[in-house]
Amino acid sequence: DELLSADFYLAGGAGGDGGVCMEVDGPSHFFLNTLEPTGKTLFRNRVHRSKGWEVVCLPHFEWEQLEDEESKKAYLVDMLGVTPPPAEREE
Repeated sequence: DELLSADFYLAGGAGGDGGVCMEVDGPSHFFLNTLEPTGKTLFRNRVHRSKGWEVVCLPHFEWEQLEDEESKKAYLVDMLGVTPPPAEREE
């Protein structure tokens, strides 16, 4: 759809239908000094869902709390409900 796009689309969601639509929500997606998403953000999510996408939102204030690469990877794996790849072997 040309009028609406997401930050990331991951085909073949866990349910087998559509896929996952991932949105990275910066400060403009929330009302000032709150953690409440704006009407525009909620509408965007409803439109994606109506098109068969599972919507996953990554709020900036949660991401900014993560201190290192490993915690960011773990956060994404948990958020997306995927099985992480096997750890790389040291040689």
